[in-house]
Amino acid sequence: MNHLKRVTIFTISLLLLFSSASIADELGKRITNSKEIQDIQKKLEAFLDKKPFEVWAYLVSQDLQIFNNYQLINITAYHSGLEDPFLEHPMLPTGGSWGTFAYDGKHLIYLSQSKDNLEKILTQEKIIGNSKINPEALAKIIIMTLIDKLTRFNELIQSPQGILSYEKYKGTATDYKVDRQKLKKLKKKIKPPFWKDSGNKKILTFFCLSGWMHKKNTINKFTVSFDKNSSILEIKKETLVDKIFNKIPSIMY
Repeated sequence: MNHLKRVTIFTISLLLLFSSASIADELGKRITNSKEIQDIQKKLEAFLDKKPFEVWAYLVSQDLQIFNNYQLINITAYHSGLEDPFLEHPMLPTGGSWGTFAYDGKHLIYLSQSKDNLEKILTQEKIIGNSKINPEALAKIIIMTLIDKLTRFNELIQSPQGILSYEKYKGTATDYKVDRQKLKKLKKKIKPPFWKDSGNKKILTFFCLSGWMHKKNTINKFTVSFDKNSSILEIKKETLVDKIFNKIPSIMY
């Protein structure tokens, strides 16, 4: 997910109510089938034991649809400003929030900060033993469901160029300025997500730029170990560099 586009959903969430294209860029392709939306809303209300005044659902990008029996969807639920957010990620400054679910037409399973639910689906789908599963896709799913929390987000970084790209957006200069000396130390460390076998464990390693909304400024290494038989997972984080940027743009929320 593009790091500058991610900011949009929080800074102008009022406008997003009227801009399906912007939301689609952020959360996926909007689901418009009325029967499907009604079913999703009914299941969401049963899960929340509350009734949001508006619910939108989005199909997560196709490259992350690695399950045979479930679709990954993002759901936004809007409520009055007097209530706490219904789902994991608040949409500032409006009374809305969003989270990630697995949906098979019969069940709506919450995955945001729901490790047990994700492990069950990984086991059912025999994902960990499948050598065809793209490590990048699984890394992004782990980030989206278990590592991203509230308004703190993590962008998958596959090379030092991923950090340098913050200084330009579609050829236009931004207010991000990379600390070149710190980035130089990471030149041989940052690489695309990769697998490694270790006894009865299968280990997925990847790197992220982490932090609060647009102020992501820390490079973290994540190591996710999976039990090959049960798909029970453990996530470990190692901070490689703090304050990779000398300058970050000032954005009011």
